[in-house]
Amino acid sequence: MAQKSYRVGEEVRVKSLGREGVIMEITTRGTYRVAVGSMNLEVKEKDLTEAPKDKWKNAVEKLRPKKIPFQGEMSQEKMPEILDLHGLRVEEALPKVAHFMDQAILNDKDSVRILHGLGTGKLLEAVHKFLKATPTVKHFELDQSNPGVTVVYF
Repeated sequence: MAQKSYRVGEEVRVKSLGREGVIMEITTRGTYRVAVGSMNLEVKEKDLTEAPKDKWKNAVEKLRPKKIPFQGEMSQEKMPEILDLHGLRVEEALPKVAHFMDQAILNDKDSVRILHGLGTGKLLEAVHKFLKATPTVKHFELDQSNPGVTVVYF
């Protein structure tokens, strides 16, 4: 079976570790430098495979609210104008995004801004996948003046 060529920025699974990572560099020796969590590894192509496609779907499903009987009134928190996710990992950021979106809807906002920064792009990708799977989001786009910010419209 022929090996697949991978690109910088592509999410892959490192077979020997059983974990996902992002290709950071293709070396001159024909190996790949892969960021897996806080590690940077040099990996041969035969130790790579495509990352599971349903990884983000499972993360989004875990964040969906469970149907529970509602009693009392929903509290409307005073919400910030922008959600700042700097320094957070995907696992930490997505619950904050879900809460921020809930508060925006409760506060009858037409749009909100999410500051994810540029970095490796992993947080941007996760936030965008989450927004695509959120039915209350009409559309979203990167801010024209700052590509580290996503504007979400309801």
